[in-house]
Amino acid sequence: IDASALAESISGGSRASLEDHAKLPGYLARTKPRLHRAVITAIDLDHQAYLGNTLEAIAREKAGVIKPGAVAVLGRNPPEVEAIVEAQCATVGAEFVAAWRNVTEHVQMIEGRATITLTTPTAHYADLRLGLRGRHQVANAITAIRLLEAATASGVCDVSSAAIADGVMNVEWPARLEARVVGGHE
Repeated sequence: IDASALAESISGGSRASLEDHAKLPGYLARTKPRLHRAVITAIDLDHQAYLGNTLEAIAREKAGVIKPGAVAVLGRNPPEVEAIVEAQCATVGAEFVAAWRNVTEHVQMIEGRATITLTTPTAHYADLRLGLRGRHQVANAITAIRLLEAATASGVCDVSSAAIADGVMNVEWPARLEARVVGGHE
């Protein structure tokens, strides 16, 4: 699940107001309504026909979703991507949050699901067993947590750390890396 969908499920917010790494971001996303929050997860060489052939070009396009006054949260990315997104925030007057900065984490994988303990600049979360399977969900959870903390701190929403913890532990995405018992076998 992407970080914006996770944050939406935790906060009860509208997906239209949470921008993740959109299929065609940047100049195409500029026609969307003003966003209070922007989330950019891991940038990779995707949609190159529309976004460019380098991480830097793709980062510039994806950073186009960041609007003045927004809280922009960036998941873990290479330094060159972080620099581009941070510069876009400075240019448009948005708050930049690097999701991984000043965060300590401990991850334990059990049967395909992560149990994490993390400390952010705002809160401490102990023994969160993520509701979604896969090691990659750790990055999504941290990015969503930092988004909700930043949005709460800026007054965009009011989501307690208890609600955030509950959300990452109980989020569901049916049929997505979901274990089912069929004929007595998982």
